[in-house]
Amino acid sequence: MVVNNSFSFLAAKLPVTSLCFYGNNIFVGIGGCLKLYKLDEQKKVGDESKVYQVFRSSSIHILKTFKLNENDDFLLCVGGKNVGCFNLKESENEIEVTNNFSQRCADWILDGTCTRKSGTPYLALVLAHNSVVLYDMNSQILEVEVHCTEKCILYSAKIINSMSESWEDLIICSGTVFNQIVVWKPSSNPNNQHRIEPSDYIKGHDGVIFAIEYQHETQLLFSASDDRSIRVRRCSLQNGYSCDDMSRTCTAYGHEARIWSLRTYFKDVDHNKLLSVAEDGLCIIWNIQESDEQVVSLSITKRMDFNSNNLSLDINSFGKFAVGNIDGSVRVLVLDEHSTSHQLTQVPAISLVCEEKDGIFGVIKTISLLDGANVLAHTDAGLLAVYNINTQTWKRIYQNENYSSYSCMKVAQGNNLVALGNTKGSLLVMELNENQQVGHQVEVKAFQGKVFSLTWNKNCNLFCSGPNGRINRYSIENCTWNSSNVQALLTFQLPNKLKWHTCSLILNNCDFIVFGDRRGSVHLYQASVSENPLHTLRCIHGKNGVTSLTEMTDNLLISTGRDGTWKILSVSHSKLQLLMTNRAAQGMDWIDNFHWCSDDSFDNGKLYFYGFHSNKFVVWSRSSGDQLFTMQCGGGHRSWDFSFLHRHLVFLKAGQLNIVNIPRHSLAESVICPSLHSQQIQNVAILNVLKHPLHGEVAIIATSSDDTKIKISITKTQTNTEITVLRTLDDHNSNVRFLKCLRSDDVITLMSCGSKSSINIYQLNSDDYTAMSLRKLCEYKAKKIDSSRADVRFMSLDCFSFTQKDGGRLAVARSDATVETMEVMVHEDSYTINSTGTSQQFNNCFLTVKVDGERIYSGATDGRIYVFDWSCHLLHSFIAHQSGVNSMITRNLQLSSAGVEKTVVLVITGGDDNAITTTLLSCVRDEKVTVANRGRLENVHSGQVTGLELIQADDRHHEYEMISASIDQRLFKWQLKLVDGAADLRCEVMGASLTHVSDVSCLAAYEEEDCSGVGKLCVIGGCGLASYRVM
Repeated sequence: MVVNNSFSFLAAKLPVTSLCFYGNNIFVGIGGCLKLYKLDEQKKVGDESKVYQVFRSSSIHILKTFKLNENDDFLLCVGGKNVGCFNLKESENEIEVTNNFSQRCADWILDGTCTRKSGTPYLALVLAHNSVVLYDMNSQILEVEVHCTEKCILYSAKIINSMSESWEDLIICSGTVFNQIVVWKPSSNPNNQHRIEPSDYIKGHDGVIFAIEYQHETQLLFSASDDRSIRVRRCSLQNGYSCDDMSRTCTAYGHEARIWSLRTYFKDVDHNKLLSVAEDGLCIIWNIQESDEQVVSLSITKRMDFNSNNLSLDINSFGKFAVGNIDGSVRVLVLDEHSTSHQLTQVPAISLVCEEKDGIFGVIKTISLLDGANVLAHTDAGLLAVYNINTQTWKRIYQNENYSSYSCMKVAQGNNLVALGNTKGSLLVMELNENQQVGHQVEVKAFQGKVFSLTWNKNCNLFCSGPNGRINRYSIENCTWNSSNVQALLTFQLPNKLKWHTCSLILNNCDFIVFGDRRGSVHLYQASVSENPLHTLRCIHGKNGVTSLTEMTDNLLISTGRDGTWKILSVSHSKLQLLMTNRAAQGMDWIDNFHWCSDDSFDNGKLYFYGFHSNKFVVWSRSSGDQLFTMQCGGGHRSWDFSFLHRHLVFLKAGQLNIVNIPRHSLAESVICPSLHSQQIQNVAILNVLKHPLHGEVAIIATSSDDTKIKISITKTQTNTEITVLRTLDDHNSNVRFLKCLRSDDVITLMSCGSKSSINIYQLNSDDYTAMSLRKLCEYKAKKIDSSRADVRFMSLDCFSFTQKDGGRLAVARSDATVETMEVMVHEDSYTINSTGTSQQFNNCFLTVKVDGERIYSGATDGRIYVFDWSCHLLHSFIAHQSGVNSMITRNLQLSSAGVEKTVVLVITGGDDNAITTTLLSCVRDEKVTVANRGRLENVHSGQVTGLELIQADDRHHEYEMISASIDQRLFKWQLKLVDGAADLRCEVMGASLTHVSDVSCLAAYEEEDCSGVGKLCVIGGCGLASYRVM
């Protein structure tokens, strides 16, 4: 294959296939790159060190460090058949990595270690057909190659090295496809066929062996299999092999998918742990226990769910372990912390422990956290009592029978003001002193009927909801605690008189007040006028209510609701505008509120949402996507409270107060390298390339995936840089198949389509490098119009003449073998998408579509290109491939032949038959389309061609440059030229490159040259993402 400097690698976000601790540093294998992160004591990332390109065509799947002597450390990198050895030296807190030697073996390498033979250091490698090769590390010469008599394909292997690290003591444990572990010693005497006889066959699994681990301290051998089990067997593998046949084998189950890696950690007999990671996204900590009869058992200490396929695992001698994921994330955690759980305390009833024994205490109905040490409780007997968490004692502070059953209570944010409302319309406000005793109090008559809800806002503003949708506003600040001085300042009227407000917000400019109600609507009011709302967003949080309103920046709000979504709103020109709808953790159906780290700006994404998933309380991190803490508490329909800062959860269950003390580590971020997508990337679009004030030239990239999300990311257009996610759009309900980017002078429009016949249109400012201006214009969901179309997938879309003022026309390729046309309509500031026509139904699914003026070109799974007009009438069809058409380019050309100008259309396609075809279509005014010329490039790619992009066009001389991508992980640069009046179409390879992105599914290129003027940016996606500069 031709490989030159046409493609310059810039950045990648790929599956983390290997990890290795080295002191306070961690090596991360991502594709063929080796990254070094420095960790501080809090597990956070320090400065990222250099990125080393180790392998050009292999991903690093093994990383190990060894000591050659007291002064020299050694790093082993293995990728496929390749092995690289590096010297490590630490100077001035920096790690110097220098190449020692590299080799390529004849077979896949499954494990490697440093050993000694006659005092000389050697590198021993186990290969995939149960053989061992031995390299002299000084001369870099292969000295020994030995084979086991059991020559079969291995799925895993483990080299067991003795303390002496001698070649003579080396033992191999090979995990075979025959569901057994073959134990053999490569230094043993060979038989007549020059092969080594196995020492033992360890059986018991019902599937192939994926992982093997050995613990020297206890002589326990662990194995994980395709049968989802982990088996433990005691055997000596350090100085010769021996196994007690009478010893019991322990089998444990905990994973629901294939287990990829095992690691052990031995501190002492009472602190002996096993860690396992698997395809199900779980990382499980197991406790290893041994009885007096030396019977081994495994019990689960903790299950951690990291959302998607965990590929790699490592642990150091201090109990710090790291997990690498297929989504490109790396998490670093501490074993001792995650071996402990939260503390749950069930508080005795007030009557049992209260200092005062007389009186009616009642049953607790409402609770609230006052601070990190006290809980305020209100009973159905009108009693207010405080429970001290530290002293575990109740203190009775106030009782009023008028505020007994069906009363509501709300504590102000400063924790010193308490408001009570009852069924008779009375409102009682109390001030608590430092000893949690009632100081001042005042009672007013708020309504002629029940008080439904109370909310506190800044500057001691209290909002009280009563009958007929009325909301009274009171100001308690500088109050003289006289009922005549506490009067309703203003009364607001909700549009729905049968509902009440659930949350309130006075904006920073104090001009507006925003209310959320029990029906899920958000209302905007003038703060100084008692009147009806200025504007209402109806039922944006479903029918169960809005739970919180928070102002992040000036006139930018976040609302949360019991529909499991959080929404970004803006206030402009006395109107509310819904900018974006977001989901939290998968299945989280109730978001109550969020904690925002005040030392971080909103665009840094340090938001921690908490709420409920069925009967479980959940804390979810927006930046990492992890559920930091979960606990079954019965759900949120009973009274409860939570403090992120104090790490306390309090809730009522069966009338009893429960207090949960959450460990600090449970609410801390463990991600040192953030994730991208947890599943296959389906499409990618380059939104813009612009100058960043701090980082120079950057590219804004959008990616869509099978995980239903669209990610907006930023990356520098420099070599070996990071890809950082700015925003996550998760308002699609199923996989997102296609992205279309349209650029104008001041805005960028992003269109997306996918399963369940859905289309979303977003916009952001073209000079925005934080993606904070991103807003959703409109959406189209066919199931709202015709439920029978809910299962139809929109495979691709293209747009013609779209503008902000006038909208535009869309063409959509559908999975039900039809092509549909749509129109984006603009009315004032509102956008809508309407269907305008659908073609006849053909026999094959349409995969791709392109719009070129008055015609629509669509490729189907039968390899044909169909040409339609905007009325969806078929004009022509022709065969381009043997099977599916995955990618397509169309371009209008003006050709001159015999002094006559004619219009032709150049159609370039890539298909499932590994070929690229070029077709010239002749188009005339009577809508007749004919094929004028055709070319075909075969056997260039060895897999389906999934991406084609034009990067240079010279219509005058009819010369074009194009790049292509395929699932064979190759990129090609082509030059196309029309000669002899289009009678001949020539195509030539100008350059090629390999990529570490597997299952390549999409390709995008930026039309304009970057700011350096030395090339154009291209991005490919699949199982990961990578960017290149095309020279």
